[in-house]
Amino acid sequence: MSIDLESVEGSNSSGCSIEDKLPTKNCLIRGKEGQYAIGRKIAQGRYGAVFEVLRKSDGKRLACKLEVCETHSHGLDQDYVIMNKGAKKGCQYLIHMLDRGKIEEYFKFIIMPLLGDNLMSIKNMFEDGRLSLSSGIRLSYHALFSLQELHNTLHFVHRDIKPSNFCLPAHYNEHNIKLILIDYGICRSFKDKNGEWKNPRENVPFRGTTRYASLAAHYGKEQSPKDDLEAWFYMMVEFINGYFSF
Repeated sequence: MSIDLESVEGSNSSGCSIEDKLPTKNCLIRGKEGQYAIGRKIAQGRYGAVFEVLRKSDGKRLACKLEVCETHSHGLDQDYVIMNKGAKKGCQYLIHMLDRGKIEEYFKFIIMPLLGDNLMSIKNMFEDGRLSLSSGIRLSYHALFSLQELHNTLHFVHRDIKPSNFCLPAHYNEHNIKLILIDYGICRSFKDKNGEWKNPRENVPFRGTTRYASLAAHYGKEQSPKDDLEAWFYMMVEFINGYFSF
């Protein structure tokens, strides 16, 4: 599970120092349902980080995604919204929240299952980042199930589809592949409370990762499910053809 530093949440590229507010190894944090010991840092972004943690009650290895307080990002709040809605709808291809909490003046966090390798890590295992035709198509096909849940069940567009945001479960059967879509911080609902499509905004700030983002995203237009599918298509092409430049 990872935070990709190439991901952009807005046109402002300036970051903020968060090191002094991140927890240290073996630090114990308390959520609503339990306590967790901080382990290795898996990844770090501009506004937070992902750590491996151990649940104190049973020693189970889990993941903790945290966001530093007093930043301009509210990505973790959106993560919570999507995870909560996904759990209520019984979504199988979106990650579920196990617990959450907040350390006042430092950070807020969500506890999630610890996942396996993401598709970017798998792709990088191959020469030139190129998978076989059958493997590339197979993985891309399985990635569609999570997009179907996000679009058709929850009515949200992800806006940052890329290989590093699709993960295998920690334990999986190679004959029964399942991919979990993660990182919902810049998701946006495309339907209103009445189930009607929202009117597109004008001059929308860029959201996504430049390498995989749709043309509409680059042109500052409102994104919809078709833009997630366009990014998915670029991802599939890269799986099959290897690294390429635009």
